[in-house]
Amino acid sequence: YPLKAVKVMHSVALRTELSTFGATISSNSATSAK
Repeated sequence: YPLKAVKVMHSVALRTELSTFGATISSNSATSAK
């Protein structure tokens, strides 16, 4: 792969992972707050 494509894929994967992680944390804290 070209280096640029690798960087783009990496940043996209990171962003997806972070948003999924954040959603999991917020739903977990919302559940435990009840």
